[in-house]
Amino acid sequence: MLIRKQSNYDEFHCIAGECPKSCCIGWQIPIDETSLNMYKKNKGKFSDKLSSCIDFSAGTFKQNAARCALLNRRGLCDLQISEGEAALCDTCRIYPRYIGEYLNLREYTLSLSCPEATRMLLNNDYDFSILENEDNVLDNPEEFIDFDRQIFEQIDYARYIMLEIAANQNISLQDRLDEIRKISFISQRIFDGTDDSTCEIYTFDYNYMINSFDTLLKLEILEKSWLETINSTKDFWIKHDATSHEWKEAMYPDVNASFAFEKIFKLLLFTYLGGASYDGQIYARTMIAIQSVRWIMMITPIIGDLETCTYLYSREIEHSDNNINTLISYFEKELD
Repeated sequence: MLIRKQSNYDEFHCIAGECPKSCCIGWQIPIDETSLNMYKKNKGKFSDKLSSCIDFSAGTFKQNAARCALLNRRGLCDLQISEGEAALCDTCRIYPRYIGEYLNLREYTLSLSCPEATRMLLNNDYDFSILENEDNVLDNPEEFIDFDRQIFEQIDYARYIMLEIAANQNISLQDRLDEIRKISFISQRIFDGTDDSTCEIYTFDYNYMINSFDTLLKLEILEKSWLETINSTKDFWIKHDATSHEWKEAMYPDVNASFAFEKIFKLLLFTYLGGASYDGQIYARTMIAIQSVRWIMMITPIIGDLETCTYLYSREIEHSDNNINTLISYFEKELD
């Protein structure tokens, strides 16, 4: 099996109680069936505490004031302290690691909803790249009936070209993103077998971005403060149009800031685009990566710093299937 990993993937370590935005707060944590059965059978000293913190009918950990019932006052997990890391359910053990599963291929990246993963990515000395190696494990083809190797290879090649363009710092990041958008648009039309001669390829501009905020306002909201942030951001930019110093500084940043946004884009594109081999949404998945970068560019001045903005944005968007599907539907309409 071919293994592809984000270059600092194995260096990640949870910072637990030092985390500024714990994944154990705000999210309902689902428990996989194997772990749930293990917890039911637990007869150790921790069993009573563990049972009292689980909703077995729902298959989730209970919450106290939006905090996982097992999260103590120090920001540490009582389950891990008592039973060890092996006792964690799949959700807690794997997060923030994202695993793309394809026939005889696995792709591993770190989710930007984790503050530590975001800090690692945005470190000035780090440049996003993918490392490859192989092992002797092979998948059962019957478990990948919906996977088309030929389609994946075409999408994988397009992704490679897009990542090469993203890395070309001789042109502005916005121009790079527009070029990638055009490639994804044309790739989608070819995939769909549709004549694109009468279709307009949208390009980046102020009005497009302002209107796009209406879509963010329609998404499921994890925290009320995020809704307030989106509304404040839209209001701010309505008062500072495309001729303003604020717009130019935010959307056409200096070299260092541009490099940070470039890394965010590369990670999101690598993470999302492979999934198009299952659903065919080449353009929409590329646009999620592109627009996420541009939205983060616009929201950062309101929040105050890029790291915080990035993980707050990711928390609200990345872990909701409904939100991802809403964005896919939104960008699909641009193909009509």
